Amino acid sequence: MPVFAKYGLDGRRVMQPNNIAPNPKRIDIDHPHEGKPEPTVLIIGAGTFGTSTAYHLAQFYKDPSRITVIDSSSSAPKPAASIDVNRVIRTDYANKLYCDLACETIHPWFWSEELGPYFHKVGWLMYEEDGSNLKSRIKETFEGRGSTQAQDIDLDKISSRWSAMDGTSNTGFQSAYFNPEAGWCDAAQATHAFMLAAEKRGVRRETGKIVDLIWNRTKSRIEGARTLDGRTFEADEIVLAAGPWTSQILSPTEDELGLSPDARIECQVQATGLVAAYYRVSEAEVSQLDNFQMPVVVYGGLGEIIPPSSGNQLMKYANSRSGIINTKKLSSGARISVPADQYEVPECLKQETKAMISEKVLPQFARGKEPDYWRICWDAQSPTEDFLICRHPDQRLKGLVLATGGSFHSYKFLPVIGKYIANVLYDTSNGEEKDKAWGWKSAQDKWVDVHERGLLSHKSVVKTELKDLFARDGRSQVTGPRL
Repeated sequence: MPVFAKYGLDGRRVMQPNNIAPNPKRIDIDHPHEGKPEPTVLIIGAGTFGTSTAYHLAQFYKDPSRITVIDSSSSAPKPAASIDVNRVIRTDYANKLYCDLACETIHPWFWSEELGPYFHKVGWLMYEEDGSNLKSRIKETFEGRGSTQAQDIDLDKISSRWSAMDGTSNTGFQSAYFNPEAGWCDAAQATHAFMLAAEKRGVRRETGKIVDLIWNRTKSRIEGARTLDGRTFEADEIVLAAGPWTSQILSPTEDELGLSPDARIECQVQATGLVAAYYRVSEAEVSQLDNFQMPVVVYGGLGEIIPPSSGNQLMKYANSRSGIINTKKLSSGARISVPADQYEVPECLKQETKAMISEKVLPQFARGKEPDYWRICWDAQSPTEDFLICRHPDQRLKGLVLATGGSFHSYKFLPVIGKYIANVLYDTSNGEEKDKAWGWKSAQDKWVDVHERGLLSHKSVVKTELKDLFARDGRSQVTGPRL
């Protein structure tokens, strides 16, 4: 029986001796290469999907040095969606597939050696907007699993339970609930620790900006990738886990193949950005929030607020309504969205974020103050907000596994998602439900929306071109990404 971590009054994990802290479950398949050479694997991208894949492959590879991970920056990669001062870890989903997966992944966050030290079990407080039925659907999904920890909270009594919430506006909300079995983690440190565990087993970690893939026309196979500085990396299997850079990397090969628009990766996932503001708070305020047992706050579909740690002293206000795309026309005529500079945020979005979130939620920590910095968090978003974890369906692109489409809700799955990607590498089914949800969708397929963000608001999120937002500020150009 697993031994779970204990938590102190401040919600932080009380460390246990290593000999009783179990490791995350290994991949649930027999060794796929018994009696034959292990294939070399090149993983492009060291974010959530890439790091988790490297970790799980390293658990059963006899020679993990045959696994290489390459990213445009060293560990942890600064531009990745998985690298942030804090990310939400929770099991609250109305969708059964993702609720089940989150319940599987929550336990390693509680007790694993690599991730447990960075997890803060403070709970999740969700405001439900007028006209929404999300709360009841989440509770139904929990109850369908046999139990629920979710507690209804009277809106008028929230500030009496958490005094830091005093002054928070309840306008536009009909109810709220609290789930104590949730929290947040320091994503940058946790991702780095997980990658370091893979490296210690022998996985190779390289740094370089991948610009395109190496396609062998004769063999109808992807055999590697090229970097901006001219280096080549080859392998038997390629895992493209590049998040919002997926289209940018795959487009040259798609152009060479002459793929129609509906056969290109851009129809499956699109680089999309959300804005976040980071307010610096004092050590005294961090202690105050610790004493209040301040949970993660989800302000309906408008955004979320994550408490600061004593290390970074940054309160994060994320604007979930700020869907941004940055469309570029390629020489082939194809149009794709590509990430822009993550630290250049249109002034109109700054003002929107302040008015909609930071001046209304925990206002004593943000009202009248300027954020320490702003950031656009870029991710690969699918229309259904399902992940894309499958082999490329075009038979001329053998050897290419796609692991992308995090859609702003994948980070919590860091401990386990890699084993499902490894299953795809070895042509092992992840089960009918996951294979369908994470497979390549045709134009004729009926998509069942997850709408992880949209359902929090029960309203669709309209995406806006970044150049149009800057035009409102009087700017005519969008700056490319800085590493």
